[in-house]
Amino acid sequence: MNYQLNMRYPGQNFSLSFDFEADVPLGDLSFIRDDFGSRAIALFNQRHMAEYNHIREHEMPEIAGVRLAAHVATPSPRAGGGFTASGKTPVPAKHRRANLGRGFGEVPVYLGRDLEPGMEVPSPAIIEETFTTIVVYPGWKAQVDAAGDYQLVKL
Repeated sequence: MNYQLNMRYPGQNFSLSFDFEADVPLGDLSFIRDDFGSRAIALFNQRHMAEYNHIREHEMPEIAGVRLAAHVATPSPRAGGGFTASGKTPVPAKHRRANLGRGFGEVPVYLGRDLEPGMEVPSPAIIEETFTTIVVYPGWKAQVDAAGDYQLVKL
């Protein structure tokens, strides 16, 4: 756990972030001591010099933000095993008129939540996900890997 300060000189649009070592026990949020101001200015000037190669000695920097950064060790995520064909054929949820480079026509639309690892979506197709839409143009296919990610493969 460490504190970070965002500081800048008056009139600057952007602030610089830097670590501020607070010699207090975990959970003690009273990191401001008598020497806080002088330490913060010295660390800011050091960071400003490293970033911009100069400091404004006669200007008082201002604090634009304070944050507490906590780091926790977590296990590495399991990686999927790549693509293994499932043998299952995806079923389109609906069809939509779309122009995928060869004029307008009926195009099957698949819902991402219905696709399983190992499925292949033939082109032309549209795959609707919650936050994106994937277009599978003619001459391509989409594969769903073991992690649920899509890979577009040229035929």
